[in-house]
Amino acid sequence: MSESIFPINKFGKIGKIHSVFETTFNINVGDQLIHFSFNSNFLSSFGIKILDEDISYIKKYLQKNNIISIKENEIVIYSNVGILKLDFSLIDIVPLTVETIQINLEMIKKLQELISEFDFNQSGLPDDTRFKNSLQILKTPYLNDPDVLTEILNIIVGNGIGLTPTGDDLLIGYMFIMKMYDSNVFDLFRKVISREKLSTTDISREYLRQCAEGVFSSPLYKLFEYIKVRDMLQVKRQLYKISKLGGTSGLDTLAGINAGIDYIIERINQNG
Repeated sequence: MSESIFPINKFGKIGKIHSVFETTFNINVGDQLIHFSFNSNFLSSFGIKILDEDISYIKKYLQKNNIISIKENEIVIYSNVGILKLDFSLIDIVPLTVETIQINLEMIKKLQELISEFDFNQSGLPDDTRFKNSLQILKTPYLNDPDVLTEILNIIVGNGIGLTPTGDDLLIGYMFIMKMYDSNVFDLFRKVISREKLSTTDISREYLRQCAEGVFSSPLYKLFEYIKVRDMLQVKRQLYKISKLGGTSGLDTLAGINAGIDYIIERINQNG
């Protein structure tokens, strides 16, 4: 279970099923989404991981808008096939908060070299001028006006298709590398994201909200841990795993990290 949603009853005692997919589902409690995954290799920034072998049994009880009651270590799902209780009293609480760390130019360039091996022609990046211009601005260290940033984010966020549109995945990758390198830039993005009602999907909006608090899903958090200890072999392996997430979500996220690296290199060069 992600640290950000523990204890799960802090958001309220009654909720409902928001959405159901092949290997995941989401519940809504107040204005908080909680993500449940049957994928042992993925823990959402606002999620709980469930054992793979439980998937067929649990999915029988999952219909959109079913009522759910929430206790500290348990949720109860009320469905037309019966009542299902899920107990989380023995579940591990997983830290997913990325910290600002020391990253030198050599490390940044090595990271970009590894990312450049991926074919971003296979990503979902929109081929329109406004998006490209906005992305270019994110790569240059001159952005310090919240109003200008708001305008840029309104172009990027929600741009693309899917549960997490391309622009959102890109922004999460960008903020991930900024959180590690430049807390001031990250804070500017956090303030804008927190104050604006950006137009995107409910699920993607929650990922952005967690991202603004420095909390990222487990694949990115693992990448952070490997970068922190400068284990480049594991960094390379983790980048590959991220690239395979979703349809194009992983590649879109890597494109965002790459844009952030362009910013960092320019910033370092300016400061000598």
